[in-house]
Amino acid sequence: MLLRATFLPRTNWPSVTLTAFFFFFAIMFGYGMGGAATTPRWAMLSVFLPLWLMFQQERMVWTAGHVVGAAFLTYATLSMSWVTVPIQSVDVLWKYWLLGAAFVIGSRTDNPRPIYAGLGLGFCVNSAFVIALYFYVWRGIVQIDAPSSSFIKRNYLNR
Repeated sequence: MLLRATFLPRTNWPSVTLTAFFFFFAIMFGYGMGGAATTPRWAMLSVFLPLWLMFQQERMVWTAGHVVGAAFLTYATLSMSWVTVPIQSVDVLWKYWLLGAAFVIGSRTDNPRPIYAGLGLGFCVNSAFVIALYFYVWRGIVQIDAPSSSFIKRNYLNR
């Protein structure tokens, strides 16, 4: 007979997994990287979303949104046969497929509370991280002159 711990509360693992994922999704930041917030987040989505869909147990209920999205993704995939720069197109196509997977996961989620909890906690940690970088380490973008406005850099116009 297997011993079972009856004093531990029953854990809802999909909710815990979603909370943890969105917590780490919110704090992803690669300091000194081009696209410091977006590049690690796309990489994390590329790992998590296919794994999450592989381990889903219940069947998906198709709605009109699912049909339209599937038709769009099918057309986008077929359009890869006539693109001029395939490597850039594969990147965009993969992001579309990831957004489609996020839509499917969102449509299967009954309670969005774990998503909001993970994002809220993650954004608190991320904000604290950015504030600490600003006050203690990071001093902004190094420039010769301060920008004269939001749209013009004076050193490029030789003024």
